[in-house]
Amino acid sequence: EERDPEIVKKQLDRIYSRLMSEAKKDAIGRSHMGCTWGELVQKWTKALEDEATAPEIQGLRRPVKWSTARGYLQAVNDFTKSWWKKPASEVTPADVEDVFVDMKRLGYSNCRMYNAKVAISKCFKWGMARRMIRGVAVPPTQGFGISRKESKRPEILNVSQTEFLVSEAYRRKSPWKQVWKGAYHTGGRSGELYQLKRKHVDLVDRMIHFEEKWNFVYKSVEDLKDGEWRQVPINDDLFDLLMELGVKEMDPEEYVFPRVAAWNYGSAADPLRKFCEEIGIPSLCFHTLR
Repeated sequence: EERDPEIVKKQLDRIYSRLMSEAKKDAIGRSHMGCTWGELVQKWTKALEDEATAPEIQGLRRPVKWSTARGYLQAVNDFTKSWWKKPASEVTPADVEDVFVDMKRLGYSNCRMYNAKVAISKCFKWGMARRMIRGVAVPPTQGFGISRKESKRPEILNVSQTEFLVSEAYRRKSPWKQVWKGAYHTGGRSGELYQLKRKHVDLVDRMIHFEEKWNFVYKSVEDLKDGEWRQVPINDDLFDLLMELGVKEMDPEEYVFPRVAAWNYGSAADPLRKFCEEIGIPSLCFHTLR
């Protein structure tokens, strides 16, 4: 059936005008809501990267360490992907609760859930402070009382058990024997001991200076966890260990402790747990050995 071209044109013009009107309303509505969660995360990522490379642009505020920032970004990318296209102002406590329910179901620890909560909250507050999220007074994470501590029996050895661990490691010629003894007498973290070099050991004043650590996840040297170096007195047992390791003959840039194969890949906890079970003492991770 033939139709008058003029009539068809008018009908098409009305449809076009209606669609344009709806698009404008939608755009205005979106501008009032601010950016989407995905856009906010992308902008926050850029800000954290800038802060890490040029902290002076952030003024007097103490910049976030890049290792900490990477943890934040990994958390929001891992656990909030379903929010990506949602306006950030429409992210609700129910959405946050869904994240924690999923994490619990997948077996994530309280500590990981706590870190995810902190990351989401910091991203949200960053966006609110810059008017990227409108009409919201508090982040949707507020009110979730997640503790980073696990409700389980703490892992700890008494002095006699720890000394037995070290003596058995030597008797059985474990490749970890010197590393475990060093951890016991210095209180050093795994990454700190791994990165310890001859130049950090003062045999005259009998002092070890922990100034940096190795990050096994990102394969890079970083500042210590608290951002400041610390020193540890060298007692007689530790001095004997350093002599055993041949520290006197080492070059300044030479690593103090042997590069155990599993340690190179960041696996310090499992070998220690397995060894504890073999010799009949309570199982613990490397961090607890400190």
